[in-house]
Amino acid sequence: MTSTRLPTVELPPVQGGAGRQGTAENIIEQVVAAIADGTLARGQRLPSEREFARHYGVSGPTAREAIRALSAMGLVEARHGSGTYVTADPEVFVSSALTIAAHMSDVTVSEIIDLLAVLNVHAAEAACEAATEQEVDALAAASAGIVNAEQPSSILTSVTDFHRALARAAHRPLIQIISTFLVDTLADLEERTFPVDSAFWQEWTGALAAHRAEIVSAVRAHDPGRAGAAVRAYHREAGRMLADESDLLSARTKVK
Repeated sequence: MTSTRLPTVELPPVQGGAGRQGTAENIIEQVVAAIADGTLARGQRLPSEREFARHYGVSGPTAREAIRALSAMGLVEARHGSGTYVTADPEVFVSSALTIAAHMSDVTVSEIIDLLAVLNVHAAEAACEAATEQEVDALAAASAGIVNAEQPSSILTSVTDFHRALARAAHRPLIQIISTFLVDTLADLEERTFPVDSAFWQEWTGALAAHRAEIVSAVRAHDPGRAGAAVRAYHREAGRMLADESDLLSARTKVK
């Protein structure tokens, strides 16, 4: 059975006449702009590396460098035997940019937690209006998953799933993207800082179980005021517990 191969999209005209002086940065800037304005749409197949280089007037290695960078940004994806396609995944793109900014700025865990708390309040309030029954069920399942998890890795994954489910239920794309980045970054720092001890993790997450249950209940009841209050209470308790974890609070996102 032969697979259907999508036609190659025509690249937009070169801006500013890059010519042989073109660089990978020039190409990246122009492709990003073309994706942002819809000239290059998700799912379209880009020309071959050779055609890419010819179009922008650069060498093969320069074209390859640009394509790899676009791939790392979550904007394109190379599929073996098929070509390179526009993926334009906003979550990957924004997460990559935020990761770089956080590392350069030496962001602290406290800053991450403070911002996540604000976003979670908005997410919970919005979810009361926008969440589907299936999304509320997913939020409840994620909450139950934390209680039922036994290994540190599965507990941490379940906590991350809970925050992701709350952000998805809000139907606010920007909140979801930024919250996902914050939760993933925080989870990475917690995994590297906290002891690999199931009892520790179960005690830590168990102390917040009632708050998570209240968040789920408030969202299911479509009560924004109650949901916002539940999230604030959750983060107040988490903050109180974190005050005793100096190693985590002193951890930073900067790569040493």
